[in-house]
Amino acid sequence: MTHTWLVEIQKACNIKNLGSEMKRNKFILVFIFLIFVVIAVGASFFILTSTISKPISLAIYVPQDREDQSKNYKTAPSKLTLILVNDSTIYAYNGNDPASVKKFNYKTVRQEIISNKHLTIVIKATKKSTYKKTVDILDEMTINGVKKYVLQDASEEEQKITEQLTNAIECFS
Repeated sequence: MTHTWLVEIQKACNIKNLGSEMKRNKFILVFIFLIFVVIAVGASFFILTSTISKPISLAIYVPQDREDQSKNYKTAPSKLTLILVNDSTIYAYNGNDPASVKKFNYKTVRQEIISNKHLTIVIKATKKSTYKKTVDILDEMTINGVKKYVLQDASEEEQKITEQLTNAIECFS
């Protein structure tokens, strides 16, 4: 039962059923809205996943190699050498005498670094030291504001001394 005015409008506009025309328009609007939502969610997903997947790394600043300063730390008496032995042991000595080593662990070495941060700190890794502990020591340099430090492999003499000390400590344990 339609109203007479609605019938007159339908005849004038040559529309057979005005109710179905309105339903079709609502359907088109809902369809357009759903397309917009899908595009917005898809764009958000790709933006989020592309920012999450970016690698995060530690920046290491390497100074320019100059002839007059490149070998200075090797003979300097004002240096602290840290030898990373294994997951729990660090040996340290001042100056150029590896025979005067002191034993530290990764928790107690911070005090030694803080008290000697004005010196050049030479970090030497042995074959038994791990990558994680090397990064931990580099973090300590950054945390404690050490300005000059060098990372290199331990010499044969230092390797022998640390092996002898480690074996001697294991014998007494």
